[in-house]
Amino acid sequence: MSRQDKRQRGFTLLEVLVALTILGLGLASLLIAYSGSLRLTQRAQDQTVAATLARSKLDETLASKNADIKGDEAEEIYNGTRYTYRITSTPYPLLDEGLYQRLPDAPRLEVIQIDVYWGSEDRPQRYQLLNYHRLPRRPAAASGTAPPPAPPTT
Repeated sequence: MSRQDKRQRGFTLLEVLVALTILGLGLASLLIAYSGSLRLTQRAQDQTVAATLARSKLDETLASKNADIKGDEAEEIYNGTRYTYRITSTPYPLLDEGLYQRLPDAPRLEVIQIDVYWGSEDRPQRYQLLNYHRLPRRPAAASGTAPPPAPPTT
């Protein structure tokens, strides 16, 4: 075997170093992408839990006959994360108060707002759910006349 044949049978040290460097850079970029996807997955899970909690509290608010739950503020812990929520309810005027007095059957709305907070103090997260809810009609003022009869049902 000649000297030239021995050289062409293997890789040089420089070729091995270049290949290892390329392999190392590829693995490092894969690890960075994987850790980024884990962070995004955790963030999506936190958002989902917050949205589910807000929707659950909205359902409780709408189902309650008395308004005890409105103005509620509390904490819940899920999967090691602390979620704080606050429920507020404010009237949403569609008309001027003068028009409401002239049109007692005019619809009245309220805005139910549910805020859910979580995360660290330096990076707080928030999810907000708004719901426009029609209030029941106000009872008719006693005017001495009977209300009109209900329409017949078939």
